[in-house]
Parts: sequence; C-alpha cells; structure tokens
Amino acid sequence: MKTHPTWLLIALLLSGCATLFPPQAVTNAALSDPSQKFAPTQSVDLLEAPPKQPFIKIARMETLGNEEVMSEVFLIEDMRATAREIGAQAIIVPYGRVRKFTPDGIHWLLQGDAIRYQ
Repeated sequence: MKTHPTWLLIALLLSGCATLFPPQAVTNAALSDPSQKFAPTQSVDLLEAPPKQPFIKIARMETLGNEEVMSEVFLIEDMRATAREIGAQAIIVPYGRVRKFTPDGIHWLLQGDAIRYQ
C-alpha cells in the first residue's frame, strides 16, 4: 500500500504536538526586605508548616506552570531552585497547587514562603 505524502506530513505534525508544549514553570519571589541579600544555598528544605525553630521569612513565592504540568513536584522543584538563588534554607508550601484560568489558558499556581533559620 502506498502512503500519500500529505498523510505522512499530517502524521508527523500530530506526533510532534506532544512536544510543542512541554511542561514549563516560572517562579517569582517578592523579597521581604530587598536590601537584605543572602548567598545562594546548596539545598532547600521543603516544609508543609512553619518549623518549630526560629526563622525569618525572606520572600513570598509564587510558581506558575502551564497546563502541561501534571505534577505538583515539578512546580515545587522550580520554586526550590529560585529559593536556592535567593539564599533560602527552606520553603513552606502548605497550600498545594490550584488551577488558575486566564485568557492564555489554564495554569497551575503554587504559593509558598522562603525562609532562613535563625
């Protein structure tokens, strides 16, 4: 059976659709005190509630992922990477992700606080 070139082109385009929109996330941090700078950290603890030991909140964080993000872990790891850059030692993420509907489509939103232990 001979395959028509048009059908082959359509099949190639459709098979590529899954890779046109890979999972993506971006994290923004609103620093509590922008004049206070910390050296980047090597690791960031993930907490669901504030720790018992004393700490200071250094930023409010928000991670927005596109519709293709199927795991909350993907969002948390993006948040953790940004937290390392700003010098956080832990992030408190008690809320879980929520769906956000925007004119651009459906997005996943995760919020948390970046902290340093005292």
